[in-house]
Amino acid sequence: MKFDLKSKKAISPRWIISVLIFGTALWLYTSTAVPGLVVGGGVESESAELQRVANRLGIAHSTGYPIYTLVGYGAARLGEGLNQNPYTWITYSSALASAVALVLFFQLALLVACPQAALGATGLLMASNTIWHISTIPETQALHAISLVGLFWLMLLHLYQPQKFGPLVGMGFLAGLGLANHRTIVLAFPAVGLAMLLAGTWRHLKFKQWLILGVVLILPILSYSYIYLRVNTDPHVVFSTRPSWFPAEMNNQIATDVIRGKLQTGEGLEGNIRFPKDDFTERLDFVRHNLQAELTTVGFWAGMLGLALLGLKNWRIGLVLLAYLIPWLIFLMAWRLDWKAVVYQHALVMPLIVGLMVLASWPIYLVKKWKSPVLFSILALPLIWLAIHTYLQNHPARDLSNDHRGDEYLAQIDYLTDGAVVFGGGWSPETFILLEFLDNHHRTDLLPLDSRNVDDVIQEASNLNRDTYITPFFRSIFGLYVGSTWIQERGVAFSGTYTDIFLQVRPPLDPRLQVEADGATHVQTPIAPDIELYSYTLGSDADGIRLAVYWRATETIDTRYSVFTHLRYYAADGGVRLLSQDDAYAPVENSYPTDLWEADQFVKDTYFIKWPREPLPPDGLKIVIGMTLSATGDRTGEFVIPFTKSDEK
Repeated sequence: MKFDLKSKKAISPRWIISVLIFGTALWLYTSTAVPGLVVGGGVESESAELQRVANRLGIAHSTGYPIYTLVGYGAARLGEGLNQNPYTWITYSSALASAVALVLFFQLALLVACPQAALGATGLLMASNTIWHISTIPETQALHAISLVGLFWLMLLHLYQPQKFGPLVGMGFLAGLGLANHRTIVLAFPAVGLAMLLAGTWRHLKFKQWLILGVVLILPILSYSYIYLRVNTDPHVVFSTRPSWFPAEMNNQIATDVIRGKLQTGEGLEGNIRFPKDDFTERLDFVRHNLQAELTTVGFWAGMLGLALLGLKNWRIGLVLLAYLIPWLIFLMAWRLDWKAVVYQHALVMPLIVGLMVLASWPIYLVKKWKSPVLFSILALPLIWLAIHTYLQNHPARDLSNDHRGDEYLAQIDYLTDGAVVFGGGWSPETFILLEFLDNHHRTDLLPLDSRNVDDVIQEASNLNRDTYITPFFRSIFGLYVGSTWIQERGVAFSGTYTDIFLQVRPPLDPRLQVEADGATHVQTPIAPDIELYSYTLGSDADGIRLAVYWRATETIDTRYSVFTHLRYYAADGGVRLLSQDDAYAPVENSYPTDLWEADQFVKDTYFIKWPREPLPPDGLKIVIGMTLSATGDRTGEFVIPFTKSDEK
């Protein structure tokens, strides 16, 4: 039961279409990939770490991922050779891997369905949320998809043509590739073993053939020797696992622990697995809901029906399907019920799409004489429509080409003072991006700390010999969102940093602040009850105006005030027009409400006013700083600073 595109030409339409699929996928994924370093949570939480490790031939978190590291390193150097961002090209390696996986899927599709359905199914997998996502960020799952899809294809090919040795060689190599990349590949091994058992070819293999299978299996696994090579040739290798974020002193035992799967805190990977027992139904619903969100409810059940049809038509394939689906289903149910489970679900999305195209080719399975191309084209239309629908639905979320947070993060690190301490919350994009910044600029003064203990931050903030900063990830760990004040109520003050990423943590009555405020332009004018604008600094660059204001509480305050900073145009006829602004519900990035300020306390508050799109008038420009009552919006006072066109830089 094999269906193929046939041609007498040297290059068959099958491979021409495969090249088109590869090119389309590569274009789609690279054009929607994240540029530069990746800042994100969820599936993207490890992306910056993988970029750092690949860029510097380091050692990733357990289990090491040597294949990914080596491929990413090659991509980074190629990008540099083309005068492009090496981090972006590391991401492109994911796009390349997924494009290869899709070509393999098309070969699989031609085994079980008509060409029209095979093409529609490949388009659906290409546009699916999970595959698209792992193709536009640095992620080992894109390489993993090559092994999974390839093994699935070659298992079926082996069952159809057990006399051929080639599929066995391919399965051996892809199994080794999977073991050297992401070891959840072992969940596919029961199906592979059962396919070989049912085909019976293994009984007739000669010693030489067994030797070939052993070699192709071991060859990719030998890439783990890279980790030992790095440890023994450069013991100060970049190591992404705690306790040291910096190039760490390593040895063979540490390398072995990484490969064995020990986490950065010392425990094994078993902490992520919980066998579904008391909450079986909840976990089953969790997996089903994710798959339905991926393929629609109708698509999910149609895929299940198609797999059943395939299994009923060929009982051997049916058994192999069960041997594949059951371990993966149990794994996804046993994994913790959070975002991380989604990154693995392409292992089940792929066979469900196989079921969809089987259903779209049902005459082949039920009435063999119905082989009209027109009929198959009509039957494939719902599948093609689902592929187009999925593309249109996922494109807004999966197009990450305008996500420049990594570049913005790198630029904002320049605002951190020399010798500062940065609490990034440990395993976070912020930590690895900061480390890349330090290495790229050959700096050793900034110190990233991985503590997740607020007491450590408070204690460090009391050290007046160096500055202390916290990042968004650290704040999110403790719920330090807008409006949250519990850490500030423990005797901690925040200062602005000209950035929307870092907050400086300091004692409320930090004596350094008055020295800094005295060095700015003095104003010392009332701006709200018991609050005066003590001084300010003003600067500009190509992007806008950077403003630092130093507030001083003359008394203890029990009212909350909001801040506005405006760039206004005052016309000669008396008209006033707002050109640009940067406002805050509470001072210091909405994080330090005025009712927490103490008498005689200085507060540093920073703002960034973007240049308006329209050309600036030659005169009549003014910067206006003021406050309003947060509860009512009523203005309590403002201060006007003349601003001329010559101030623009």
